Amino acid sequence: MKEFNTLSSLLVFSLALIQLLAGCFFFYFFKIERLSRKEIDFFKQWGLSYILTSIGLALTAMADGATLSLAILSHILFFSGMALKLSSLLKMADRNGRFYESMIVIFITCLYGAGMSHSNGVISQTYLAIISVLLGLFGLGIAWAATKAFDFKSSFKKILSINFFIFALLHFVRAAVILTSTNPIAIRADNLTNLITYMTGVIVCLFGVFAVIGIGYEMLMRKKFTKTINRHHDFEHTMLAALNKIAHARSTETGAHTLRTQHTTKLIAIRLKEMGLHQERLTQDFIKYIFLAAPLHDIGKIAIPDQIIHKPGKLTEDEWEVMKSHAAIGADILNTVKTDADAHMLLEIARNIAACHHEKWNGTGYPRGLKGNEIPIEARIMSIADQYDALLSKRSYKEAWLQEDALNEIIDGSGTFFDPEVVAAFMKEVNSINQIYLKYTDQD
Repeated sequence: MKEFNTLSSLLVFSLALIQLLAGCFFFYFFKIERLSRKEIDFFKQWGLSYILTSIGLALTAMADGATLSLAILSHILFFSGMALKLSSLLKMADRNGRFYESMIVIFITCLYGAGMSHSNGVISQTYLAIISVLLGLFGLGIAWAATKAFDFKSSFKKILSINFFIFALLHFVRAAVILTSTNPIAIRADNLTNLITYMTGVIVCLFGVFAVIGIGYEMLMRKKFTKTINRHHDFEHTMLAALNKIAHARSTETGAHTLRTQHTTKLIAIRLKEMGLHQERLTQDFIKYIFLAAPLHDIGKIAIPDQIIHKPGKLTEDEWEVMKSHAAIGADILNTVKTDADAHMLLEIARNIAACHHEKWNGTGYPRGLKGNEIPIEARIMSIADQYDALLSKRSYKEAWLQEDALNEIIDGSGTFFDPEVVAAFMKEVNSINQIYLKYTDQD
């Protein structure tokens, strides 16, 4: 019996040509340095899978019921291509792709043996139905693996998964049609169901190619974006570290003060997040960056004259006005730090802390007299951390306070000087904060 007529043969040959062109495209196009070795191997393997399946489809279009060996070979090539697709996705998902490859080789060997066991040289209905069911299972496996292979949310990843899910359904339907046919002669490619299967196969193949190209493009763009962002981050971290050293060299504060306030701000920020407050602002990046930016809260003091910075006694009113200007100066200094990623969160947090950590909840602070939620949350956190450390530290003009008295001062300032929510978070972490003060003493 003849398995294909002219129309169905043209459809299958078209599908084979699309697969061949796609395979060559993937095999050569994705030899790009920006991609990792694993990603490059993925596209090479995916490209090879398309080439194998295209040859298998071409042989299928030429085969009829009498050319058993040619039909079996086409099935083996097609299954090998599907196996490569599944294996490549599993490797991208850091699963044991080699194990599955070995199992698939054994399976294909058994498939060949089962096909050749037909002594009359004709492919049976049962064999064709099994082939369709197995291809459907492969399609489901690839659809599942596609969702696990990439760690980014991607519409292309979804298209690839849906694509092979449809592929699986088509082959399950084809298996059902084959099994329910009463006349083997009627199992022809010009059967309406088979024609729909092949026509849909062309569309599904095009969408699959489109999805993998999209995934590759996303990978390239993500690599480029990540590289650019990392370059900005490295520059910003280096710049802020240099400013921190300058500030520390001019400041009367100790290195232990820097460490204590850093860890205190981080603990308060984490606690606020756990309390369900400021969720949009208090991201993991924010918590990391407030820790990095905290040492720059007094960067503006580098512009304050030595006779004021190092004065052993209490400042006069005029001197105090000069000293208070360090907040605005600090913001101006950090505003001059310009990069292509000028709005990056790290610099934003550093500027806000330098400019606003002396603002008060009731609007009586400086330099701008901001009130309540007008004060950035990072500055409100820094205000308590800095004040608590200042109370517990000995200065030339005062003795260190007792912890109990310092805590009472913070509590008394809730709702007037300090944000009540930040005070609540501070008090929940006070035991851990006091451990920080035991660990990082001024004698260190």
